[in-house]
Amino acid sequence: MRQQRINRVVQEEIGGVTSYFQYVGQAWEKLTTNPVVTARTFLQNHVTDNLKSKNTKDIKLPDYVEVLSGGVNLVKNLATASSVRDYDYYVTIYRAQIKEGASETLAHNLALEELSKHIEGKGSHAWIENGVYDTAFLKLNILYGGE
Repeated sequence: MRQQRINRVVQEEIGGVTSYFQYVGQAWEKLTTNPVVTARTFLQNHVTDNLKSKNTKDIKLPDYVEVLSGGVNLVKNLATASSVRDYDYYVTIYRAQIKEGASETLAHNLALEELSKHIEGKGSHAWIENGVYDTAFLKLNILYGGE
């Protein structure tokens, strides 16, 4: 549940579909999954699940809105998959800074700097560059008390 909540908070910070694709545009090239293969796999799985149904008369193929919606959700999940690992790395630095006497604000900023160095060159670095991790991790600190 914690992992799902972290992903959800990060995704909420990314915002609606329009602003989401603005962020993803910067990170997409660095993601390892080919978007065409991802979309094809999504469609194949959907059709296969329907064909496994006992009553093949009731097979309903998705309309384009359902396909796009599923694709957006799939891309969103792929693009934020590392956010749990990134938050855990951040929290380790954050706690160490608090233990050494840093204020919460300073500890947060130092932890983000260290995380930025740690994930440089990876797709999730876009979330630091656009301030998504900044606000999402502050919210998560409130939620989990920096743990």
